[in-house]
Order: sequence, then C-alpha cells, then structure tokens
Amino acid sequence: MPNQSLATGSAPPAPEDGPAKNEPSGHSQRLRKNIAALSILQLLNYTLPVAVVPYLVRVLGPAHYGLLVFAQATLQYANSITDYGFNLSATRLVARHRDDRDALAKIFWSTMAAKVLLMICCFTVLGILLLIVPTFREHAGLFIACSGIVLGNVIFPMWFFQGMEEMKAITIAQAGAKLMLIPAVFVLVTKSDQFVRAALIQSSIYVVAGLIGIPLMWRITPLRWYRPSWRDVLDSLREGWHVFISMAAILVYTSTNTLVLGFVSGPVQVGYFGAADRITKAAGNLMSPVTQALYPHLNSLAVESKEAAMNLIRKSLVWIGLLSAGISLAFLAGAPLISHIVLGHQFNGSILPLRWMAMLPLVIGLSNVFGVQTMLTFGMNKEFNRIVSSSAALNLLLTIPLAMFYGAAGAAAAVLMTETFVTVAMFWKLRSVGILFSSSATTRSETL
Repeated sequence: MPNQSLATGSAPPAPEDGPAKNEPSGHSQRLRKNIAALSILQLLNYTLPVAVVPYLVRVLGPAHYGLLVFAQATLQYANSITDYGFNLSATRLVARHRDDRDALAKIFWSTMAAKVLLMICCFTVLGILLLIVPTFREHAGLFIACSGIVLGNVIFPMWFFQGMEEMKAITIAQAGAKLMLIPAVFVLVTKSDQFVRAALIQSSIYVVAGLIGIPLMWRITPLRWYRPSWRDVLDSLREGWHVFISMAAILVYTSTNTLVLGFVSGPVQVGYFGAADRITKAAGNLMSPVTQALYPHLNSLAVESKEAAMNLIRKSLVWIGLLSAGISLAFLAGAPLISHIVLGHQFNGSILPLRWMAMLPLVIGLSNVFGVQTMLTFGMNKEFNRIVSSSAALNLLLTIPLAMFYGAAGAAAAVLMTETFVTVAMFWKLRSVGILFSSSATTRSETL
C-alpha cells in the first residue's frame, strides 16, 4: 500500500478477494503463537487479581476501596484520551505497513508525539480539578498516585507490538512488571487508610511495563529517528478520530457509571459496584488473548484475501460465543458463592450487581467480533461510531436514575442494558449490509 495512505482519516477499503479461500498457513501459525503468548499474560492477569482483589477489599473495606475505584475510574478518562483509539487505528496502520521501515518510523514517532501532547493536556486539566473541586482536592494524593496509569500507557507501545503481531513482547513486559510489583501490595498495604499506597503500587505497574517494553521494541524492530511535524501529529489524530469518538463513547458507559454512582450514592456503593465489576472483567478478559491477537491479524490477512478474513471472523464468532456464554452462565448461577469467596461477607452488597453483570462476558464478546474485528477491519468506522455514541447517551439516561434509586445494582443494570443495545445494533447493521451474515460476503462498497 502506498505511503500516502498513512493519514487518510479513514480505514482503507476492503480488499478484493484474493485467490486463497482459507487462511495461509504462515498467518495461522503466527496467530496461534500470539494467542499462546497472550494466554500466558491473561493467566497472570486473571490469577493475580484473584489474589489481590480479595486482599484489598478486606483490608481497605468498602468505603476506602470505593475511593480507590473512584480515583482509578477518573484517571481512565485521561487514559482513554491519550490512547485516542491508537490501539486500533495505529495498530491497523502498523499491520498494513509492517514491511516498510520508513513508514513504521513515521507512524511510531508521530503517534508517540500525539500521545505525549494529549497527556500534557490531561495532566493540566487534572491539576485544575485538584485545585477547584472539593472532592478532588480532599484526595489529591490519591489522584496523583493513580496518574501513573496514564504515564505508563503512553510510554508502553502496545499498539506497535500488536500491529507487528509481536505479542510475546507484550507478555514479557506486562507479566514482568506485575510479578515485580504485585507482591508489594501484600507487604506495604496492611491498614484501611493505606489506599493511596495501594493506588501508587498498582499504577507503577504500568510505568514499569513501559520501561521494559521500549527496549524490547527496539530489539524487535529498530526504527530510525523521525522528527514528526505538526502536520504528522495532526494526521495521526485525524486517522484515529472516528475510533477516538467511539472509545470516548464506550468510556461513558464504563467509567462514568462509577463516577455517577460516587456522586449520587457515595463511596460504599462504589465499592460494591467496583468489586463486582473487577470480578466480571477478570472473567471476561479470559477471551482477550484471542481478540487482541485477532484484530491486527485480520487487518494483515484482509490485504491478501477478504474471503479468508471473513472465514476466520465467522469461526471466531462461534468459539468466542460458546466460551463467553459458558463464563456468563457460571457467574449467573454462582454469583453469591463467588462473591463470598472472593470478596467476603462485608461485600454482600456486591452480589446483586454481580448477577446483573454476569451476562457481560457473552454480550461484550459478541460485540467485539461484530464491532472491532468486523466493522473496523472493513472500514465501517462511521457506523461503529454512531452505534457506540448512541449507546453513551442511552447509558447516561439509564445510569443517573437507576444509580440514584438502586445504588450499585442500578448502575450494573444500566451497564448490561447498554452493552446489550450495542451488540444488537452492531448485529443488525452487519446483517443489513450483507457483511458476515450472508452466504456470500460482499465488500462494503457493494453493500452500503
């Protein structure tokens, strides 16, 4: 693909069908290796929180744990702004230009410059909030301790590793950081008022992962220095604009529920909701090795054969649907037992929210295949954006009254209803244009 397509502001059109009807064996081997590497990382991501979350909720208690969750949810806004959708848009560019070192250098340095610029803006806004908002000012140390999440995600080039399909490097960096710092939680956090210390340790994991990841990237793909111009930075922002709007909308119905709940119901309800949310996400993330490896792989494969990419998406839909359904049913049936084992009896208020969110692994698993793997891979950025933007508005309409009257359970119900809307809307759109759900998949230009 010519270099001038690096900053078109939209995804490249779906390629014409290649001669191959099935995925090339080299692609298949790379995909399996990446899934295996990410599975090792996800095993740590699953087992370590299983140990840390029960410890923290028991030591900190609902109120202080709720404050921790509230601050982390606030910093997720800055995190999402600095990500700017680059984990999808820049990943796609790297995947499509992985054999062009000059193009890779331009993509890397332009993206990093854009991320640093966005981080400076976010920290400036955070400083203003710490000065003028009483809740923020009262717990300024907590918010500052959580800010390492943003710095770490800026310096860790996950999007570049994903585009190059070098998932082993992601595993080494993130697993190494977690194994080094997670034990510090048990040693240094022993009292309920040490929630700031807990926040600092957890956010430091992201910074250490970034410091490990940068030299790993240079070993895998040495890049020449490229000085990005303002135009390059703007082109990077323009390339990720539609994805950023979508990710911002998704943030509204993920982190905003926590913030709204904190303001209308207090930190205890946030603690109940946050604990249930952490458990559900840990279970749902069991599928992330597949979905993270699949996206850059599909973008690379689609260049060679649209038909092969479609066949792989259909296969992944079946397996992701079955496995995520099993996870959801297990949580739906075992919510009280899971809550008592993981959180303890002082978090009985998390049982009902956990039941409401039990179906999220299935719903989110399906929407990932419909939205990220299919719509974004084949250039349906605007359609994807419209759906998630509508869902953000729907979530706000649902969350405020439900959280006000029903607390943590109401916020959980709002999340489930919103995610269900997203999945159904994406399914309906793909079906209406004849992509994925047809006997003979057509290109976007032929169906829209």
